[in-house]
Amino acid sequence: MPFQYAGDHMSGEVVGTDRRQATGKCADRGPNGVDEVYVHGSSGKVANLHFPLKAAHPKRPRPSVTYLGGMEAQQLAEKVVERMYSHDPFSRWLGIERLRVGPGACSLRMRVREEMLNGFGIAHGGICYALADSALAFAANSHGTQAVSIETSITHTRPVNVNDVLMATAEEVNKGKRFATYHVRITDADGRAVALFKGTVFRNGLSWEL
Repeated sequence: MPFQYAGDHMSGEVVGTDRRQATGKCADRGPNGVDEVYVHGSSGKVANLHFPLKAAHPKRPRPSVTYLGGMEAQQLAEKVVERMYSHDPFSRWLGIERLRVGPGACSLRMRVREEMLNGFGIAHGGICYALADSALAFAANSHGTQAVSIETSITHTRPVNVNDVLMATAEEVNKGKRFATYHVRITDADGRAVALFKGTVFRNGLSWEL
């Protein structure tokens, strides 16, 4: 059975389609598929096989991930933080404003008041700590699973004065089934870091009731 392959003319006998019997092979990929030539043993018998290209399957749009009550991640985060903030008198006493809330993330803002100063005339260290802790709590619970802090630390990098406007930005570093870690950066109105905070939380597996 004569046939043409890769520009060369070859002739031989079609001996079947079992490629395991072949002792040599060459192939050419064309616009309509793959042509393979097999040489069987010392007899020189050859087989030309054609494998049509498979039609590409159209990509399906990824479905939106839904959580409690069919809510999407962003909506869930906003609902959880609203629920927490409305039951958090200390965060409200600080005067915290919620600038941005999302899954595993949070940005808060507050102004330092005179009653927040210490004996040195600068903001008490607990003020930055409390702001960062609130940002940690909101970010860690935003996925809809209750989470409580088990280890936190803070480094104060600049003094904070009365009427300074502080912003806390929390970012999720790692999240597992039971534990998650967050970094919170606190900056002043000029964008200078005044404190760096790290927190680890325990996720107890209970869902927020919204």
